[in-house]
Amino acid sequence: MRATTAALIHIALTLASVGLSDPGHANDWDGEKFSSEAEKLGLIERAVARWKTVNRWLIEYEATPSAANTESIPVHKIMAVSEPGDFYSMLAHFPRTNPWQVDPFCQELFVHQGSVCHGWRFNRAYSERNMKAGDYVPGTTWKDVLFAIIPRWPLSEYRMPAHPSFGTPTILIEALQSVECRLLAKSEPISGEDCAVLDYKGIDRFWISTNNGLCLMRRDTRDPRSKKLLVRVLTDKVDQVAPGLWLPTDYRIQFFSAGHRTNKKGISSVAGIRLDSSTIEQENRIRILRCVLNDDVPESTFIPIHRPGSIKYDKEENFSQVSPGGEDLLDDIVHFMAKYGNLPTQPVPRNHSWLWLLGGLGTGLCTGFLLFPKSRAVQ
Repeated sequence: MRATTAALIHIALTLASVGLSDPGHANDWDGEKFSSEAEKLGLIERAVARWKTVNRWLIEYEATPSAANTESIPVHKIMAVSEPGDFYSMLAHFPRTNPWQVDPFCQELFVHQGSVCHGWRFNRAYSERNMKAGDYVPGTTWKDVLFAIIPRWPLSEYRMPAHPSFGTPTILIEALQSVECRLLAKSEPISGEDCAVLDYKGIDRFWISTNNGLCLMRRDTRDPRSKKLLVRVLTDKVDQVAPGLWLPTDYRIQFFSAGHRTNKKGISSVAGIRLDSSTIEQENRIRILRCVLNDDVPESTFIPIHRPGSIKYDKEENFSQVSPGGEDLLDDIVHFMAKYGNLPTQPVPRNHSWLWLLGGLGTGLCTGFLLFPKSRAVQ
């Protein structure tokens, strides 16, 4: 009896040691098979080899909401990065009333030689502070939709915070290289592209076209507890932005409800678990308009220029004028309000003198709002 028991224990230990010594064929608890960490890193290394020659890039894009997103406003953005520590971001809105070039709430963020400048272009106001190596990039920069698809991130001097709700790395390449992200043994086709599939703790799943240099074709992000689908990225078009360098240039980001409403036709399986897909609450379409690499991105991109009459805010939000001039700013405001804010351009009849009072009050409120939009943060 003891001999039989000892033999069974020996067999169990032998099988366990075989499973542990062969991670490339080990089964996860849910039945999916994963490749080894070495295979994953080798695949990523081969896929990003061409991108390693890129140490500076600038991407200009627009994000427009679907027709159902009646409360969302389209945005026009420019982001530029240069190793090891230069960063630039510009955000402007273009509602139906005005183009993005004259958006009074346009914001810019510069990081250059350890200095951070957060500016409001229209009203010529800005604030400054210092950064040290290892600090997080300020503001809500981590929310930018480009990070879902970028295969190269040259900003090594500063960090990007992880997503606060999911704990996953914000930047695509960092998420894929994490030891907690595993490569599935089986590939899957997405939009005609054979894709490697990688999974991050059952929360994030990535479909990567490795033949196109680590080009993201799809990404699903799920609630850590319920495993309900919350965000999905879908690539509709891939372009070669430089010889051997590919990017999704037309893709969608879908946001799903976190409630208990389900789409009965949308049954899916993730990590071996069948889940009901939530309904789409919002969808944004991102189109890359311009991609510039390396020396074609001038260093001046990362250096702020303060126009005449610019004012600087300190930590207590007191401000002082740092450059002379700026009388034309009032002309800019009046021009904007006359062209886009329906401000009267002709004298009001005398029998409607009360309209002058309302017009003056409205002009004063709008001017103050345009001059001091301090409550708006960079996104």
